[in-house]
Amino acid sequence: MKKLLILLLLSYTFSSSLLAKSIAQTVPPALKQKLCNQLANNANRCDNGSTLSYHTHHNLNNGNLLLFVYLNDHTPKMYNRPDAVTPVIVDKLGRWISTVGANIIGEDIESIHQDPHGNIWVRTQWKIEGVYPAYYHSKNGLSWKQTVLPENRNIDCCFEYVNKPIFLFDSITLTFKNTEGTNVKSWTTDYESAMSNNPFWQPVSKVPSSSIDSLPNPSWKSSKTKSKITFLNIYSNKSIFLPLKYESNKKVYRIQVGAYAQKSSAQKVQKSLSNIPYFSQIVKGKKYNKLLIGEFTTLKKAKAVLTKLKKEHPKNKAIQKAFVLKSKS
Repeated sequence: MKKLLILLLLSYTFSSSLLAKSIAQTVPPALKQKLCNQLANNANRCDNGSTLSYHTHHNLNNGNLLLFVYLNDHTPKMYNRPDAVTPVIVDKLGRWISTVGANIIGEDIESIHQDPHGNIWVRTQWKIEGVYPAYYHSKNGLSWKQTVLPENRNIDCCFEYVNKPIFLFDSITLTFKNTEGTNVKSWTTDYESAMSNNPFWQPVSKVPSSSIDSLPNPSWKSSKTKSKITFLNIYSNKSIFLPLKYESNKKVYRIQVGAYAQKSSAQKVQKSLSNIPYFSQIVKGKKYNKLLIGEFTTLKKAKAVLTKLKKEHPKNKAIQKAFVLKSKS
């Protein structure tokens, strides 16, 4: 009987130990305060109701997890994007590690890549009052810098895009283009140069047909609920989580300029709206890409703005056909 009790006690202790290891941990208080201070902007602060929330992530090839977080202020915005995001690393043992350098990103993150040497590249696009590309890079995910892009590209004054990087073992190639794809230019340099303060970019006419990307190590698996995202390391059984974006049930009103089967068509019309003092965005639906203007809390305000726009732009066919669309924020 005594042996049975001992076995049951050992079994319970062992099970409790496994359970303890799998309990999800969120950002440690000291790091949370640091990130909050970095991302704080006017009334959007952690001490004023804002929460540190998940934006996107990438499994690194060394087994670590790269997370991008932002301050979610839980209030309606004129555009559906975070003000700024910052990277943070979680290692294989579930330890949260702060990053340094030019680690505040104010643009929309398009994609995250690793070159054959394990360097990390984040491709972004600024999408307010025009579209402008940018890159950020890091050798280890801890120290970040903004990439100095080729000068005198002369692609487009207000709507310029950059393709995904092309990696070879000894070089990186970046290709820039305008909305219509009628002006396409490429530059290349080696990795050390690209990551320096004064890179030597050379224009090239022929772009490599394939890229040698470093494959991520999928050691972190994710799962979502309505309120949070949880990551589990499949090797160490460590688990961490972050809050997800607050979803409001309030109705908001936007001005729909059009719906297009091709995103490039929506971008072309969006370009014609660059002189309008309201943020425009392209929202991808199941079949169409909707081009929307503004975000208003009342139908009266949305109708007033639409009437004003139609009066000020009588020759803009897209604006003349626009209408108010009601949706959830």
